[in-house]
Amino acid sequence: MLGPLPVECLLAAGQSQSAIHLVTYVNAVAPTVPPEAACDGYLIGSRTGFAAPLTGWDGRIRSGGPDGARVRTDGRAPVLTLQTESDVTGVLAGVTARQPDSSRFRWWEIAGAAHADTYVLGAAFSDSGDLPPAELVRRYPAGPGEYAAAFREATTHAAAAGFVLEQDVEEMVAVATAAYPA
Repeated sequence: MLGPLPVECLLAAGQSQSAIHLVTYVNAVAPTVPPEAACDGYLIGSRTGFAAPLTGWDGRIRSGGPDGARVRTDGRAPVLTLQTESDVTGVLAGVTARQPDSSRFRWWEIAGAAHADTYVLGAAFSDSGDLPPAELVRRYPAGPGEYAAAFREATTHAAAAGFVLEQDVEEMVAVATAAYPA
């Protein structure tokens, strides 16, 4: 892949779900890897308080415990764990794995930074995305025209704020309007 270029430094990085697995790798696999094949360092970003079990992981954030899985500090390579504010508290519970710095380990927390928005870290786990058709009709009794106008206004505002591409507004309005109950 690199052609004639030699590898000078091999850094393993994992963020979010990959970080959960990288914690397991650092703790259980890395110590068994021969030095010539080992990583020179590890960057673990936005992890939860637990590590993935060696038997596999079902993808749920709060399963397969135990919370408070620390990263071993006696390995050959240094480890930097980089946490956002929302990784530390709340559903991800990274605080349970907080550990002191050492010569081979650093734990950094970035105040004000977010792993994801509040919806993703909270309501998304219980929101099915379904809005009963009767509720949509109740909110927009004048029908699809009223709904489309409100949707267009909100989508145009989102585009002006930079959250949605302006060239996507019409398509988004068309899709939303077509979804209005008949």
